Amino acid sequence: MNEWGCAATKALIDSVDQGCHDLEWQGFAVRLIKQPWGELLISLHGAQVLHFRPASEHPVLWLTNRPKPFPGAIRGGVPLCWPWFGDHPSDESLPAHGVARTGKWRLVSEQLTESGGCWQMIPEETLWPDLTLSLRFSVGGDGLLISLTTANIGSQAVSVTQALHSYLSISARDSISIEGLDGCAYLDKLQALAQFDLEGPVDVTQEIDRIFKHAQSVLLVDHGWQRTLRIGKRFSGSTVVWNPGRSARGMVDVGLDQVDSFVCIEAANTAFVDPVVLPGGESICLETQFSIEPYLR
Repeated sequence: MNEWGCAATKALIDSVDQGCHDLEWQGFAVRLIKQPWGELLISLHGAQVLHFRPASEHPVLWLTNRPKPFPGAIRGGVPLCWPWFGDHPSDESLPAHGVARTGKWRLVSEQLTESGGCWQMIPEETLWPDLTLSLRFSVGGDGLLISLTTANIGSQAVSVTQALHSYLSISARDSISIEGLDGCAYLDKLQALAQFDLEGPVDVTQEIDRIFKHAQSVLLVDHGWQRTLRIGKRFSGSTVVWNPGRSARGMVDVGLDQVDSFVCIEAANTAFVDPVVLPGGESICLETQFSIEPYLR
């Protein structure tokens, strides 16, 4: 059973006192916030929340013990898939899941409170023509809110797909249940995007890659940790549920030794369900929120 998460992250956190620290994690520049309310670890590479743990709780987010070397994409936390989700629709030479998750970002504001705080980041340079991007995190009440805002500063409409690709830490895949998707239609990426209606529970003990037509909250009930995690979202009509199962054998930053420790439940705008066409001069804000609630037995 997964008890804590990434050993390298725990060692880094244990090595410093409470406060805000600019450090290096596995070759990546990070900002570590360690406060009485808990811990937050942010990578400047990709503007990625790598770790969030409220005080006296298990980590909310999972993070690999074996990341690909810098400047590769980091597996875990909440990567930003933008301005496309999955493969680029017309140019296979472009990176999967877009350019935001491997871009260089900077922290432009940081405000701490007794119960949490608020942070804002922007890219160091333009990531995609005619589009600007900003990211905001806020912590409070044992919860984390992530907001990704895209603005079209050009005169022509631009198509965007995106996701907040959340890796959620769990005790084990056979010890969880996912509530809130009952009866939803979904596209199964393991079956050539065939559409089905969900009947019965979501089974993540085997490989799963589904896009649910779903715009509401989901509950991740972890019976091993006796924890209920609510995954909320706004401005998203696609909920992606993913775990590579035995396919993790060929993934150097997962492997069969780590695949049982996470499930991805993602707020997204996908090309198959709810692509965004953003007119010139307009913006959209994709949000996801993680909050710990009383355990549902």
